[in-house]
Amino acid sequence: AYNYGWQPHYLLNEPVRVSAGSTVRVIGALDNSVSNPTNPDPSLEIKFGLNSWEEMFTGYFTYHPALD
Repeated sequence: AYNYGWQPHYLLNEPVRVSAGSTVRVIGALDNSVSNPTNPDPSLEIKFGLNSWEEMFTGYFTYHPALD
């Protein structure tokens, strides 16, 4: 389930080292089915948008260069 507390940012417990030239992918899933008890209308097609009733999934990253 979506956690509104993660909307501003989510911090990892441990840093992840990412090598130069790596590709970072963000993967998400949206449950628009009748099996989702928090879905008000499974018949609606969900599209990306900037309103809370639209899908706003996107990935932003903050990084810090390794010190070693």
